[in-house]
Amino acid sequence: MSALIISPTRELASQTAEMANQLVVFNTDIIIDIFMGGKNINSEVARCEKGFPTILIVTPGRMLDHLERDEG
Repeated sequence: MSALIISPTRELASQTAEMANQLVVFNTDIIIDIFMGGKNINSEVARCEKGFPTILIVTPGRMLDHLERDEG
């Protein structure tokens, strides 16, 4: 089971991730990650290469960045 949460702003995405982490603190099987502008996109890609998160919180612009990314 996985979830994609699209958050309209970086601030709301950060707050959502913080609350989600608090809710799953005792369940180590659930991995939460956040992708948003202003962060290094290559580090986000590297984290996904290690394994996809259970819950991904993303801003619309960063989601488009990843979808349009050309890996060459």
